[in-house]
Amino acid sequence: MNGRRITRADRAQLAMMLEVCAFPKPGNVDRCHDYPETRLEHFLASTILARPALERAERGEGSIGELILDAVENTSIHSGGNTHFGAFMKNQFPAISRQNKIKAIEEGKNPKVIDNNLLEHQ
Repeated sequence: MNGRRITRADRAQLAMMLEVCAFPKPGNVDRCHDYPETRLEHFLASTILARPALERAERGEGSIGELILDAVENTSIHSGGNTHFGAFMKNQFPAISRQNKIKAIEEGKNPKVIDNNLLEHQ
């Protein structure tokens, strides 16, 4: 297969999109159930709008808190609420940070320098 490699930001976006499309998810928005103020489309839009923060995380720019704030600000332009906050807090930015650290260690580099303080705030 030719083409570009899938990035950590790509993987994070795919995970967010696939998670909201899962069915059934009792008590949550999914592809068959919306809330009055929050629909599947809000989650899909947030997945796309979070991309700049995910790319910053992949480059090791900013602390986890700064990246979460960036993602929340980027995704707050629709009326569906804070659709991916849980994913940002628990999964996406900590996972990218760990992957950055593993890559740095494999390359024989200092992960704290590579991650630009990303690891210091976990």
